Amino acid sequence: MSRAGSRASERGVSLIFAIALVLALAVIGAAVIGYAGRDRIAAARMSVQERGLACAEAGIQYGRRYFGCNYKRTSNWNDILSGVTAGRYDPSLGDLYPASASAIPLALEGDSTGSGKLDKGTDLNGDGNPSFWVSIRDDDDERPEGAPDNRTRDNNLTVFLRSECINPMWATVEGGVKRTAFIEGLLVYLPGLRPGDGKAGSEVVTTSSTCD
Repeated sequence: MSRAGSRASERGVSLIFAIALVLALAVIGAAVIGYAGRDRIAAARMSVQERGLACAEAGIQYGRRYFGCNYKRTSNWNDILSGVTAGRYDPSLGDLYPASASAIPLALEGDSTGSGKLDKGTDLNGDGNPSFWVSIRDDDDERPEGAPDNRTRDNNLTVFLRSECINPMWATVEGGVKRTAFIEGLLVYLPGLRPGDGKAGSEVVTTSSTCD
């Protein structure tokens, strides 16, 4: 092989090596970009989830006060649990999930006074729309006494309080399904005690001048 042919062969090998290197760098670059993109998406989703949970927590605080102030006004919550007054959400009794936010009474979305306007601080992003809705359902308080469960009547001053964030800005989509954040906890009515004096893991409701 002549010297010119040898140089041409070397240039050909170098070109192939350069092309292979460029392709390898392109694959690595695409993988890095893809990973970074997925990481940003995951971080954004986590941020939305955290805001949704904070929104639901704000609803818990509102529901604690709202249902606490309406304990005696609703026959010890029994008007709510029996369906006479709005505020119960118990699928075991056939309660359907609200079709839209407009189907939920405004009192359960932040209007504690019935004025037609949301209480200060309940519209969490200031868009004029409710951020959450709250509801209660009875706990299994008859069975420990050996009686059949009656979910339309409270016997132990305790119900489950549920708060769900309905602000679409703080909903996530997984597998094409929209998911909203919600929180549930025990709500205990113990007049005369300070918040924190009740059962572990529960919110304690007390009578207060703020209910007037």
